[in-house]
Amino acid sequence: MSFSISYRRVPLEYPYDDGHTAAARGEIVLGDFREGFLSNLGEWRQADYREQWRRSIHRLLAGEQKAVLITTFSSPTIATHLEWWALYREEDNVAVQNQLLFYDNIQGEFDVKCAVDFLNERRRVTEDGRPISEWSVSMNDLRVFASHLDKGMDY
Repeated sequence: MSFSISYRRVPLEYPYDDGHTAAARGEIVLGDFREGFLSNLGEWRQADYREQWRRSIHRLLAGEQKAVLITTFSSPTIATHLEWWALYREEDNVAVQNQLLFYDNIQGEFDVKCAVDFLNERRRVTEDGRPISEWSVSMNDLRVFASHLDKGMDY
């Protein structure tokens, strides 16, 4: 499959200072590229992340131009940022970028239910002119993956 995002079937980890907040290892696949991530389970369970991914993918499939796949979330009251993969639709393809959203850089109060509202427009270069890493996946690959999510299947 050219696109997937899922949790690995490995034991939870406890990498944070408190020793009580678990984290789950996951992986996103974008064509030949694979990237691991670690999701904080302090406020969200794995099921919450999966549901957010499912809703975001369906958002693009319904014709919206951008969406986000949150891979680690803690509210602004206890964290400085979240991590997500930004999805920018371009006709039959989607450009994907890994990003951090720093809460102190946003206008207004952050609401995770409408996280995509805090996604900036797509940029291809940094402020100093360097290219931003991004990958491309097809809308069809997202459609195939969404059908697996809808059936409760995990990759």
